[in-house]
Amino acid sequence: MTFAQVKRHRTLLDRTVPGGWLIEQLPDSEYTTLRYTSPTRLCVVETIRPYDDGKEWQHLSISYWDRLPSYADLVMVKRLWMGNDTTALQVFPPASRWVNVHPFCLHLWRCLSEDVVPDFRGPDGMI
Repeated sequence: MTFAQVKRHRTLLDRTVPGGWLIEQLPDSEYTTLRYTSPTRLCVVETIRPYDDGKEWQHLSISYWDRLPSYADLVMVKRLWMGNDTTALQVFPPASRWVNVHPFCLHLWRCLSEDVVPDFRGPDGMI
């Protein structure tokens, strides 16, 4: 299967992708899906689409072929694709809804219309 290489170095939300990353558009019947591969072989797949709650969500799949991404990888991807001033979620669903297509892939979601997470800090500002 071949994928269309994308010439612009921008995310779906028009954020700048670092130089040296390969960007490809993946075939998708309904939504635009881009795959970004770094020089270190970190792979980010980005899709924006509505979910069952009626809201538009940005979804990032972050992986290496041979190991899980580190916390530093997730922080870097979140900052570059979603920004520093947004809330991203990593979801742990019930076992009955768990899907594992890739053993070394982690996911981040961001609601584009509103911050859906309450402020969990207590009166002292701590979690």
